[in-house]
Amino acid sequence: MRKRTWILLAVVLLLTAIFVPNSYAEGTAPAASQTVKTLEITGTGRIAYSYDTAQITLGVSEVADSPTGAFKAMSEKINKVVSSTKAKGIAESSLKTGTLNLFQEYDWKDGVQTLRGYRATNTVTIKVKDLAQVPAIMEAAVSAGANQVQGVNFSLSDPGALEGQALDAAIDNAKAQAERVAKRLGTSVRGVQKVQVLGSSGPIISYGMTSKAEAPMAAPSVYGGQGDYSVSVSIVFELQ
Repeated sequence: MRKRTWILLAVVLLLTAIFVPNSYAEGTAPAASQTVKTLEITGTGRIAYSYDTAQITLGVSEVADSPTGAFKAMSEKINKVVSSTKAKGIAESSLKTGTLNLFQEYDWKDGVQTLRGYRATNTVTIKVKDLAQVPAIMEAAVSAGANQVQGVNFSLSDPGALEGQALDAAIDNAKAQAERVAKRLGTSVRGVQKVQVLGSSGPIISYGMTSKAEAPMAAPSVYGGQGDYSVSVSIVFELQ
């Protein structure tokens, strides 16, 4: 009797081992995870713009027999130059001193060094928001005694706003590409997985001029021209 009981128990355990796991696998086991389909697109946004701010750099260079004489001559002329720019409506906050130097100059003859004198130089940077004023300001400065004209740099007063426009255009460009590719493949864009801003560029150009102006002259016309601001983004899209 006891032997028969053990045999029945063994049969029950065997049937449990066979049927219970199979039932679990068929009814309650979790489904295998699906692979997410993605599409990586690089979008570029370019915005053309016109420069609206100019920085004129000019100055005075004077030679005299003594350091005091050179510095005094330079100071008198640079003050007249600054006054001439203020007379054209330039505020003092738009003026900035650049280089201020005083050094000895020598002549060489037959291998002998002879002191020629002392040279004092001073440059000033003038910020101009109305580009139409640039020629008149330069002409007034040269007439007042400026004999060093280093050039004009053009820039934007608010580059941040331009960057925002270019970024929006880059995102729209990437999105349009992704939707076009997905449609061609018979699917659609479901969402965004990752976004990375790759970089931006907005060059500043310069307008060069002769470095010396020994006599009063009429300044040539100055053209700010246009620039091109660009931003690139990389976006990973999820597909249906």
